[in-house]
Amino acid sequence: MARGPFSLIAAALLAACLSLPGAAVKAEEKRLSIPEARVFAAELLNNRRPRAARAVARGILKSDENDYVALLILSRAELSLGNAEESEKIAKQAFRVAETDNDRFTSSYTVSQALLSGEKYTQAQLWSRRSAEAAPKDSMRRAAVNTFQQARNANPWNVQIGLRFAPSSNVNNGPSSNRLEIGGLVFIDPAAVPLSGYEVGADVEVTRRFDLSNTLRFSAGLRVDERQFILSDSAKRKVPTASGNDYDFRAIELKLRFDHAQSNGRARMTYDLIQGRNWSGGDLLSDYTRFEVGRDASVSPRMVLGAKLGVEHQERKDVSARSADIIDLTGRLHYKLRDNGAVGVQLTLSDTASKSASIEHQAAQVFGYYSPGDVGKGVVPTFSVAYLARDFDQPLLTTTKRRDRRTTLGVSVLLSEMDYFGFAPTVGVNATKNTSNISLFKSEEFGLTLGLKSVF
Repeated sequence: MARGPFSLIAAALLAACLSLPGAAVKAEEKRLSIPEARVFAAELLNNRRPRAARAVARGILKSDENDYVALLILSRAELSLGNAEESEKIAKQAFRVAETDNDRFTSSYTVSQALLSGEKYTQAQLWSRRSAEAAPKDSMRRAAVNTFQQARNANPWNVQIGLRFAPSSNVNNGPSSNRLEIGGLVFIDPAAVPLSGYEVGADVEVTRRFDLSNTLRFSAGLRVDERQFILSDSAKRKVPTASGNDYDFRAIELKLRFDHAQSNGRARMTYDLIQGRNWSGGDLLSDYTRFEVGRDASVSPRMVLGAKLGVEHQERKDVSARSADIIDLTGRLHYKLRDNGAVGVQLTLSDTASKSASIEHQAAQVFGYYSPGDVGKGVVPTFSVAYLARDFDQPLLTTTKRRDRRTTLGVSVLLSEMDYFGFAPTVGVNATKNTSNISLFKSEEFGLTLGLKSVF
C-alpha cells in the first residue's frame, strides 16, 4: 500500500534521528541525551501527541537553536495544533540548516503544507516545486506534486507564463517570389523577400477567480503578449533598410469569463468577453472586442467533445478601411490514450467582413494532433498538422480573386526528465507552405521553437 504524506514525514524524521550517533535509548537512563530526546519527540509526534512533542523539541532547541530534527518536529507539531504561521516560520529555519536532499525535501515539504494550511496558496505552490526538486525518491516527489495541485486548485489566483525563442527562415512572412505580373506588366519589389531571424517572446496571463456557487465561477484576467524579432546577418544584407523592430508585436487583453459546470461536472459552459489592443512595429495597430460562448462535455472517461461560437470586431488604427467583423465556429474532439497520450482534431469555420479587399474573406481550418505519451526517458513527442483555406471576396492587385491554401507540419518534444523546479524544456520544429493563385502571397517558412513547460 502506498504511504501518505504524513507517513513519509514520519519515516524521514525517524531516519534523521536514528542516523545520528548515540541515538539508541538505554532503558536504565533517567535523563535523556539529545539524540535520545530527538527519537522520543519523533515518537510522540508519530503517536499524535503534538503538545508533548513540542515541549521536548523546545527543550532540545535550548541547547542548539539550529538542531534540524528538533526544528522539523516542532514545525510539524505546530502544524498539527493549527498554528500554520508558526509552523511555516520554523520549517523555513529547518530548511536553511538542512544539509541533505532528504532534509531539504522534508523541510520544504513541511513549509508547503503550512502555507497550504494557512491559505497562502501561491507561496505553497512555489515551495511545493522546491520540495519536488529536492525529493530523493519518486514517492516523495509525488507527495510534493500532490500538494502543488491542491494549492493550485484552491488558489483564486492563476499565473501562466510562456517563454519562447524561435529561429525562423521567414520572420516577416515574405513571399517566395517578389515578382507580380499585372496586365502584361511585371513589377518587382526588392524588399518583398523572406527574411530569416529570431523571435524572442513572453506571454504572461494573470487571472483572479471568484466562486459564486458550487457550479458557477467568474474570473477576470489580464494578458500581455510580447514578441520581438532580430534579423540575421543574411537578412540585413538582403534588405539593408529592414530592421527587426519593424516586425515586433505586442498585445494587451482584458478578459472576463463566466464558467458554469453542468451534468455533475461532466460538462462546462463558458462565456468570455475579451477587450484587446495590439501594436505592430511599435505603432498602434488595432483595438478589438471579442465574445465567445463554448461548451465542453466528457462523453466518456476518455473522450471530450467541444464547440465554440465567437464574434469579434476589429477597429484598425493604421487604415480604417481594414477594420473587420468576424464570426467563427469551432468544433473539437479530444481523446485520451494510454500512458498519458492523446489524439485530437479541431475544425474552425470563419467569415470576415471588411471594406478592404486584403481583409474580407472566408476561411476553413482543420488542425490535428497526436501524442503517444512518454516514449522513454521522459521524452514526450507531439505531432501536429494544420490546413487552412482562405477565399477572398474581392479582387486584389489583379482581376482574380485571391485563393490561399496553407499547410503546416510540426513536431514538438517535451523533455520531462530534464525539469528544474517542475519546468522542463520543449523543442519544436515546424514547416509551413502557403500556396496562392497570386504569386505575391506564396510563401514558405521553416522554424525551430524552444520553450519551457510545467510538468505538473
